[in-house]
Amino acid sequence: MIIGSNTKGLQVWNRESCAHITTLDESRVYCSVLQEKVLFSAMLDRTVKKWEVSTGECSQVYVGATNAIRCLDAHETILAGGSEESVCIWNIQTADCMRVILYDASVSTLLLQGSLLFVGSKDGCIKSWDIRRGELLEEFQEKSVVQFQLQGTTLVSGSQYNSITLRQFILRRDETLEPEKKRARIDQALPR
Repeated sequence: MIIGSNTKGLQVWNRESCAHITTLDESRVYCSVLQEKVLFSAMLDRTVKKWEVSTGECSQVYVGATNAIRCLDAHETILAGGSEESVCIWNIQTADCMRVILYDASVSTLLLQGSLLFVGSKDGCIKSWDIRRGELLEEFQEKSVVQFQLQGTTLVSGSQYNSITLRQFILRRDETLEPEKKRARIDQALPR
């Protein structure tokens, strides 16, 4: 089991005995993404590191972020956003920075589906981008966005103010998603 923290770095623990095995990196870890047998971690030093889970070796370092990285997504590319008000997109194999998308607020969450990138911020703005063209497709305002999930063609966004918003997209013939104007909001007060 691998655990990252902003105080103890990236540590490997035995799942059965709960014994500490080793520390891979002592830098603060803000977030991580597991993709098959590879772990990507966003470090305090403004890098994203690629770790081979089987060996514990760091096999790639992605550089170019200018401030703390707070969210990651990994597919054919590595995407990182954070307090620098931008999203960095790297080639997963070569670690070359392919594109930087400027944003007007601190990025709190991001999600890539095909070439469609969703970016959310604590100020409640959600933007969708076509990353192949670097084109902004849609912008809409919600409450402070902290997490996304895509279920089929529905984007589910959660806020820190106890609300969930469902936004429907249309699947085009070229397998990309197009915003549809339907949306639903669920607000729920937590019991005290």
